[in-house]
Amino acid sequence: MDVIMVIRLIALLIFGVSCVTIYHNTNSYEPKYRIVYIIVGTAIMYFITSLICSMNAKGINVKEEALNDVQSVIKLIFTPINSLIVLSYLGNTFGKVKDNVIRNR
Repeated sequence: MDVIMVIRLIALLIFGVSCVTIYHNTNSYEPKYRIVYIIVGTAIMYFITSLICSMNAKGINVKEEALNDVQSVIKLIFTPINSLIVLSYLGNTFGKVKDNVIRNR
């Protein structure tokens, strides 16, 4: 099995865990908004991860195809990890704020 294929499978597994965790931490929202939050949040995390990768790769002198392979692996692995950490925390925090606002009304 190809190394890139194994990395893709690992990234898919991490992404699945990330989606389940984010869905669980946004339990104060309707299911439709949870799914939208996961999709939009993951897209934003991919953009941020891509931006950081491209900024850090400017001074590296290696073959272009090797650099592209490394960047794709980094994006595949770190996008769901960043989503897991950031989106779970934000979803939980926004849910608590929403509940406090509703209770205080």
